[in-house]
Amino acid sequence: MSRFLNCALSPESLAVVGRELDGMFEQLFGAPQTNAKSAENGAESERHLRAAAHIWEKDDQLHVHVELPGVKKEDVSVTFQNGSLVVSATKHSPDLGEHKTWHNTIASGVYKHRIAIGDKFNADSIEAALNDGVLKISVQKKPEVQPRRVEIQ
Repeated sequence: MSRFLNCALSPESLAVVGRELDGMFEQLFGAPQTNAKSAENGAESERHLRAAAHIWEKDDQLHVHVELPGVKKEDVSVTFQNGSLVVSATKHSPDLGEHKTWHNTIASGVYKHRIAIGDKFNADSIEAALNDGVLKISVQKKPEVQPRRVEIQ
C-alpha cells in the first residue's frame, strides 16, 4: 500500500481511472437519466448517453476518435476548458408523427465526454471533424514539451 501512495499520478492516468469507474457504475446502475418525463404522456426523456472513444498519443499529437452514430454536425460541440477537452453532442429521435412503436432500442439523448489532457497540449491547435458518425479530434503538443534533440559539438 505504501508503494502505491509514493508513486506520482499524472492527470492522464487519473483520467483513465475516472473513465473506468464511470464505465463500471454505468454497467452496474445503467446510464443516468435526467429530465425524465412520464411514460403515460408518451414524451421522450432526455438520457445521458456514453460514446465509445479511442484516445491515443502519437509523435507530437493527441488523437481522439468518438463514435457518434446518427448525430449531425450542428449538434456537436468541442470545447477546451480547465485542461480538459469536452465533447458534447445531442442525438435526436426521428420525428415519425403519430405512430405506435412495436420495438425501439435506438437511443436518443445527450453525449458528454470530458477528457483531461493537462497543460502540455496547445489549445489553439485543436482540430475536429465529423465523418461517417466518428468525431476525430487532434491536438498538437506545445513546442516546449516536445522532445528536442541536442546536437553534440
